[in-house]
Amino acid sequence: MMFGKSEMKSQPLAREGVAEMRQEIESLKNSRNHLKGEVIQMKAEIENLKRKLDTSFQFFEIRVDQIYRNLAASGAIDPVAEEAALALQLPTNPEWEKLIFASHAPVLAPGPIPSPITLSGMRIDTRYATEKLQYTEIAGGFSEIAVFGPYRKLLTGEYALTISLEPVDPAGKVSLYLEVFTTKDGREIEVAGLPVRKTKNVKLTFGWGLELAECEAQFRIHQRGGDAVRLFGLELVRK
Repeated sequence: MMFGKSEMKSQPLAREGVAEMRQEIESLKNSRNHLKGEVIQMKAEIENLKRKLDTSFQFFEIRVDQIYRNLAASGAIDPVAEEAALALQLPTNPEWEKLIFASHAPVLAPGPIPSPITLSGMRIDTRYATEKLQYTEIAGGFSEIAVFGPYRKLLTGEYALTISLEPVDPAGKVSLYLEVFTTKDGREIEVAGLPVRKTKNVKLTFGWGLELAECEAQFRIHQRGGDAVRLFGLELVRK
């Protein structure tokens, strides 16, 4: 009889121990999920910082070219020298400095993103695209992201994004995908997307809600196996 009472007392104690273990396991699971989320977010932030650094280097190189050209034109550098002669051949555009200055603002203002698009913070994958002064040529026959950026915040509202392009071969078949993309809490989000199979009236409309106010916008142009095209620029309009 004494043995039976002892056994009855041990059963609640055992159940309490199991409940505590379950709580501890659940707490460990939650901690693991939280850490996993933080790691994903850190990876996304590192990738964004890397791309911003690449953009800054490119802006620096362009600005050095401009300064070098001005020095050669003013006679401060011997124009006979090879580097100075090359600098004098570099084209000048009074709007370039405005684009470079605007690209450092934290919020992307609506307006045109003309060629050369990297001055506005856009990036190109040089394996699939080549930037010229008047356009960016996107090669054909592959399926990858060729143009992306500019990694800037947007004011909340309704927008329209248009692209200006033409096929390199007038008879070429266009097959692109235009996408507005962002990252939130370590998650990749497609805000809006549009298949592009023509070169006129290409307009992608999308909303940028309060939940995305602290997120950076990225415009992506995917090649989807079509022929080579020339991208002359993009334009963002806020309705």
